[in-house]
Amino acid sequence: MLFKQTPDGDARTIKPLDVKSVRVKDLEFVGGIVDIEMSPHTVNNLDYHYNLSITTDTVFLMVMTGGPKSLYYISNNDKELFYIKSGSAFELLAHKKYFKHEGDLKVIKEYKKYVGQLSMYFQNCPSIESKLKVTKYKKADLKRLFKAYYDCVGIKDFEKKKDNRPALQISLVAGLSYTGLKFSGDPDVDHIVDAAHTKSTDFTGGLGLDLIFNKNRETWSLNNELMFSSFNISGHHYDQIVENYYKTLDTKLSMSYIKMNNLLRYKYPVGKMALIFNVGVFSGFGIINENSRVERTVIQTINKEETGKALETITQFDFGYLVGVGAKFKRFTIELRAEKGSPSPQTKSSALQCYLGYRIR
Repeated sequence: MLFKQTPDGDARTIKPLDVKSVRVKDLEFVGGIVDIEMSPHTVNNLDYHYNLSITTDTVFLMVMTGGPKSLYYISNNDKELFYIKSGSAFELLAHKKYFKHEGDLKVIKEYKKYVGQLSMYFQNCPSIESKLKVTKYKKADLKRLFKAYYDCVGIKDFEKKKDNRPALQISLVAGLSYTGLKFSGDPDVDHIVDAAHTKSTDFTGGLGLDLIFNKNRETWSLNNELMFSSFNISGHHYDQIVENYYKTLDTKLSMSYIKMNNLLRYKYPVGKMALIFNVGVFSGFGIINENSRVERTVIQTINKEETGKALETITQFDFGYLVGVGAKFKRFTIELRAEKGSPSPQTKSSALQCYLGYRIR
C-alpha cells in the first residue's frame, strides 16, 4: 500500500504488518495474516461441492464495524470476504455458493458456516438468532447485524471514531510585496495629498502555522503567519504659481513591519493539487525608517527650502484585512494576495503580494 500522511505528502510503501492501522479519510485499515477463500464465485463457474479452497496471505483489512466485536472486510478478485477477531487472530466467516443436482435440476446452494460462527460470536445476545437466520453474506446485512448486536448489549457508540483531531502544519513563506499609499486631507493645505508617489516592491516572508480543523478532510483550517514586510515610497509635487514662481514638495516614507496574519483557509482538491482561498485580518508593529519632506519655494532667483516630516502622525500599529487565492501541490504553495491597511490616520495602504510556501512539517 502506498501511503501519504496528507494529500500533498510524499508517498511511501507500507506493508500490512508494519503498522497497527492506517486511516484513509474516514476509512481504517488493519494488517493481518488471514485465510482467503479462493473458490470461483461467478454463477457460470461455481463448483459442485461445498469444500472451501483456502490459501493464506498477509493483507490489509478494512474495518467495517469497530468496537469489542469487530467486522473486517477484503475483496479478492471482486469476491467479498468477511472476518471477525478470534483472540488476536482473524477468523474467516466461511461462505460458499456451489451447484447441486436435485433430480434433473441444477440448483445453487449456499454453504453458510458463517451463521454458526456469528451465533457463537454473539452468544451473550440470544435474541440475535432470529436476525442471524435472515442475514445474507453481504456488507449491508452484516453491518446491520452488528448494529443489532450492539443495540442488544446496550452499546450505542460502537463505531470506530473518525480521527477528527486538529493537525498542525508548519511552513516557510517568502515572496514579493508591491505596495502603494493613498493620502487623504485638503490638497490646498498639504500637497502630499495630490503628489505623485512611487510604488514599492520589497521582500516579504516569515513562518506559517496551519491548524487543520479536521485532518481527515483537510478542507478548512486556521492559518496564522508571523511575517516581515516593508515599503519605501517617495512622492513629488510641482505647483506653478506664476511665471518664475513655483513650489515643489518631495517626500520619503519608509517603514518595516512585523505582522501577524490570521486567515481562514479553504482548500478545494483538484486532482493531485488543491486550490486555496484565504480571507482574514492582520495586525502589525512598524518601525519608521524614514519620514521626511523637503518643500522648496522658488521666486525668480530666490530659493527657499524647508524640511520636516512627510506625515506629522504615524501610528506604529497597523491593522487591516486581506484576501488571497492560490494553489497547493505536495509540500509547495503559491499564492496571490491583496491587502488593505492604514499606517496613519490620513494614509491608506494597499499591497499586492505573491508568495511561495514550503511545508516543513
